[in-house]
Amino acid sequence: MNVAIEKLPECRARLSAEVPAETVKETRDGVVNAFMSQAKLPGFRPGKLPRKVVEQKFKANIENELKERLMMDVLREAVHNRDLDLLGVANVERDVFEADGTFSYISEVVTKPEVDITEDEYKNIEVEVEVREVTEDMINGWLERIQENFAEYNDKDGAVEHGDRAMITYTSTKDGEPLVDSLKEEIAPLAHRDEEFELMIPKEGDSGHEMIPGLADGIIGMKAGDSGDVEVTFDEEYFIEELRGTTATYSVTVNSVKTPELPAIDDELARKIGGENLEAIKEHYTNEMKAQLEQGRIQQIDNQILEHINKEHEFDLPKEEVFNETQYQVNQMVTNAYQQGMQPDDLDEHEKDIVDSATSRAVSNLRTRYILDVIAEKENIEVSDDELSRQIVMMAQKDRKPLKKFARELRDGPGFDAIRRDIRISKTIDFLRENASVKEVAPEEKEENEDS
Repeated sequence: MNVAIEKLPECRARLSAEVPAETVKETRDGVVNAFMSQAKLPGFRPGKLPRKVVEQKFKANIENELKERLMMDVLREAVHNRDLDLLGVANVERDVFEADGTFSYISEVVTKPEVDITEDEYKNIEVEVEVREVTEDMINGWLERIQENFAEYNDKDGAVEHGDRAMITYTSTKDGEPLVDSLKEEIAPLAHRDEEFELMIPKEGDSGHEMIPGLADGIIGMKAGDSGDVEVTFDEEYFIEELRGTTATYSVTVNSVKTPELPAIDDELARKIGGENLEAIKEHYTNEMKAQLEQGRIQQIDNQILEHINKEHEFDLPKEEVFNETQYQVNQMVTNAYQQGMQPDDLDEHEKDIVDSATSRAVSNLRTRYILDVIAEKENIEVSDDELSRQIVMMAQKDRKPLKKFARELRDGPGFDAIRRDIRISKTIDFLRENASVKEVAPEEKEENEDS
C-alpha cells in the first residue's frame, strides 16, 4: 500500500493512498462473505444466499462497507507505520475505485500538535513561593469574628457609631424628583422604604459591600428620632444598571439604634460552635489554616510551572479543538457573569472581550494539556486501574449517586477515558512540582521581584 503524507498548517495533513487491486479484491470478498452469512431475504435460509443475489441486492451497501474498511486500513497504516498522530478525518477529497481495480483515497486529517520539549526544559523549573505562617493575629481575628456572630444587640440612647445597627426608613430624590419613579418595581426598595430597614454600620476600616453606598457612614452621629439628608453616589460599576453614575439625596429617619454586646472569648463560646474548649478550637483552626496555606503554596508552585512551560513552547493547535474549548470557556464565563448579577445587555456589550478572553484561555489550556501529555509519555507516567477505580468511587460519593449507576453513566460516554486523562495530568503536575527548584521568599520580597 502506497501512503503519502503532506503536512499542512494548523495540525492538518493531506493523506494520499493507493490500495493495490489484490488487496481491494481480498477485502471485498470478506465484505461479501459477511453479507452472505448475515443478510436475510424471503425464500432463502439464513446463510444460504447465493453470492450473485447478495452482490446485486446489496450492491450499494457492499461498496460503502468496502470503502469504510479500506479507509480504516489506510489510516491504520499511516498511524502504525508512518508515525501519524491522528485525531480524526476532517474531510474526504477522493475515495474512488479505479479502472485497474485499485482504490484511490485522499483525505485531509487532523493531527496532534508537534510538541518538542526536553528534560532540561521541564525539570528544575525555578519558582518562588511566599512563606506564610499561621500567626497569633490570624487566630485572634478568627475568634473575634466568631465573637461578633454571637453578639447580642441592645437598644442605646446615644448616637450611631461604627459597628452599630440602625432601624431606619427613607425616601430619595434625584434632581428634585422621587428616585423611585425611575426604577423597576423589584428594585424600588433601594429608593424608598416606609417599613423599617435594619442598616448594618460597618466597623471602622471595614469596606464591606453596601447596597446603598455611603448611607451607613452618612448617618453616623445621628440618634434615635433624628432625621437628615445623605448624599449617595452610585459608581459606574454598580450592579444595577439604572443607578450607575447616579447621585441621589436620601432623606433618612433613624427610628432606633442598637449596639453590640460581645460575649467573652472563652470555653463557653467554644462550646457554642461545637468545640470542647477554647484551646481545642484554636488548635483545630490552626491545623485548618496550615492545611489551607499549604494548599495555597502548592497552587503558587503549580501556577508558575504551568505558566513557564506554556510561555516557553508555542505550537499550532487543531482549530476544531480550539473552537470547542473556546465555546466551553465562553459558557463558563457567561454562567459566572449571570451568577454575579450581570444582565444580558451587559454581556452583549462585552461580547468581544468575553470571546477574546475565552479564546486566550482555550489556547493556553490546550497547549498546557498537550505539553503535559508529552512529559507524561517521556516519564512513563501512567494511571493504574486501581487509581481509576478509587477516583470513580470518590466522584460517586461526592455526587451522592450509587456506584454502579454512576459507573454505567460514565461507560455510556467518554467518561472513563476523560477521568484517566485528568488523573494522568494531575500526576504529571505532581512530578513537575517534585522536580522544581523552589525558592521561599517573604511576601514583600516576592512582590518586589514581580514588579522588577
